[in-house]
Amino acid sequence: MKVEVSENSSSVKHIVFIALPALILAEIAQTTNIVLFAAGVVSCTALIYATTLKKNRMFDYIMVMYICCLFPAQIGLGGTFPLVAALIWFVQLLSPGKFGEVNTTDVYFKPLLGVLLASSVLGWLFFNQSDMRNFILGIVSFIGILSLLYLSGNIIVTPIRIVKFIKINVFLAIYALIASLNTMLKIIPEMVFLPQWAEELIDTKTLFDAGGAGGIAGVSPLNGQHNLLLAVMFFSFYFYSLSIRRLSINKKVLITGVIISVINIFTAGSKAVFTILIFLVFLVYFLQGKLSSNINFGKRLYQILALAIISVGLYYFVITIGFDNVFRRYEYQIEKNESSTGQAFSLEGVLDGTVLNRSSAFEAAFANYARRNWFIGYGWSTQRYQLDAFYGNSVYRSTRGGSAHSQYFSTLFLFGWIGFLAFWILHIRCITKSYSFLAQKNYPIENRVFALAYIGIVFALMIHGVTADNTWYAGYFASTLIIIGLGYSNLNIAKYYKK
Repeated sequence: MKVEVSENSSSVKHIVFIALPALILAEIAQTTNIVLFAAGVVSCTALIYATTLKKNRMFDYIMVMYICCLFPAQIGLGGTFPLVAALIWFVQLLSPGKFGEVNTTDVYFKPLLGVLLASSVLGWLFFNQSDMRNFILGIVSFIGILSLLYLSGNIIVTPIRIVKFIKINVFLAIYALIASLNTMLKIIPEMVFLPQWAEELIDTKTLFDAGGAGGIAGVSPLNGQHNLLLAVMFFSFYFYSLSIRRLSINKKVLITGVIISVINIFTAGSKAVFTILIFLVFLVYFLQGKLSSNINFGKRLYQILALAIISVGLYYFVITIGFDNVFRRYEYQIEKNESSTGQAFSLEGVLDGTVLNRSSAFEAAFANYARRNWFIGYGWSTQRYQLDAFYGNSVYRSTRGGSAHSQYFSTLFLFGWIGFLAFWILHIRCITKSYSFLAQKNYPIENRVFALAYIGIVFALMIHGVTADNTWYAGYFASTLIIIGLGYSNLNIAKYYKK
């Protein structure tokens, strides 16, 4: 039986029109001037708080922060929007409002967050060598990131909210394509709300040779990763909509999301993302049988036919407009693997990173791992001091620089083995709990399809994490943790519907 609760959330249009002005205000913080930086952060905080949490609209707040965190705002100083989230958290501490709408149904969710926080605190106390400004910014940024994970995991994800989340992500997929095209065509100068990647490269071919377009994430690997997550979600709902008509989301919205997100994956030019997409599309295709016994052979054949038509259409489209660099990069990587290892694919090549085009990154990571015991990491830091965690004073600090190029290495070096285990257990539990939820037929079908999507989404984060690291971009890292939190909140529907 349904338990009546207030949705108390705005339309998709209203949420977007809170996020866009916040992104414009974030431009103020894009400076080394501490006064302007602080003014930008405080302005964003005031706008977002006044239009969401002050009106007791928790879901609106999470959606606005999810949108804003995807954009690369002040990435070197802990991210504008993680800092905004921390300030809003402190305001919430002083207000009579509660933290979240319900207590999450997963008994390990809060303890795992506590372990993750404690692991960073130990790093701050014993190993972190940041200067005072970056030390404070690192602490505040991480508090903001964890607050977003906590709040997104303690709401009720109703079918109406699932539809809103899907529509928001269709908007973001379209926006990402516009941002990528703007990188190529140079129509609008780079700004927070319209980032550019490899902006000095002005034609499509050289842009793709440099790694691909950055979309709204501002960097091609994360643009590819985010659209991979979206494509898995859109495919999950689209598959089910082809076999069962009882869904509250329009098929046109879903097919638009599928097409645009896959095109974005091609513009990002990532072989890994494209390969993972193929695997996960078939994974959700086979797992959908857990949702209903009515998906018979004829309906599955219809789904395969629809998938084939979409695939062929997209293939010829990307070939025609020159977005097929992924295929050329496959050919190059196979040739490179065969010349270095004698094989196109080998386990040895995977372990040393050769097959994954990460040989030098893995070499640097293993050398860093050998430096000391990693029971305690360095603690969350701003970009400059994450380099201490990833490379120390080794030669790789100057030759590699940048991120650890693997989420597994970065979380180990930042949080130590304690936080590393907590972080990845959060992912694994989200998969296992979502899988158990698939067959719970007394709950709304939208929530169960959402759980199906989440199995693919979290697998995507875990598999792509082998060769990509999003902790380097604090805001984007926060957005992925919001996604994880929503996966847990989807299971809270048990508190909205009584068995």
